[in-house]
Amino acid sequence: DPPIRSYQRAVRFAHERGIRVTARVSCFNDQLVSKHHASMGIKGVSGHQYRNGWLNPMDERAQAYVADLVREVIGFGVDEVQLDYVRFPVLGMKNIDFGLDTRKEPRAKVEVITKFVERIHAITHAHDVPLSLDVFGVIAFGKKVDIQNLGQDPAELSKHAEFLSAMVYPSHY
Repeated sequence: DPPIRSYQRAVRFAHERGIRVTARVSCFNDQLVSKHHASMGIKGVSGHQYRNGWLNPMDERAQAYVADLVREVIGFGVDEVQLDYVRFPVLGMKNIDFGLDTRKEPRAKVEVITKFVERIHAITHAHDVPLSLDVFGVIAFGKKVDIQNLGQDPAELSKHAEFLSAMVYPSHY
């Protein structure tokens, strides 16, 4: 029961009226997919699945799923692709096992997210579709701990996207 019966028709309708269409693709915070494909979700150190609506950014199937969504919306004729939740989750993440040794390699999450964005940018760039990223606003302060926990380094991400949009919420300050 999709809210838009034909995405492609909606894009065409908007274009006929001179409206530029940006497709927002939620990357790793995906309530529906995490519910129906829990194995792509986040696991705790004990191996149990977290039921928090997040896909594991390390999971190749989760990354491929997002890449497929990007290809699909490009095929519908959108003017831009905007990735949201292109980061690691940070709230309620006690005893999480991402399969990374962030003590030994503090920038491991940054490398994962940057390579993923680079992969997506290759897709959008090949179709002359700009890529924009919603990034957590707190990274603008440049604190290593925030950048490393989220996996979002604006200096690195800006090399693989046309736009960065800082998501700034009053509750964060």
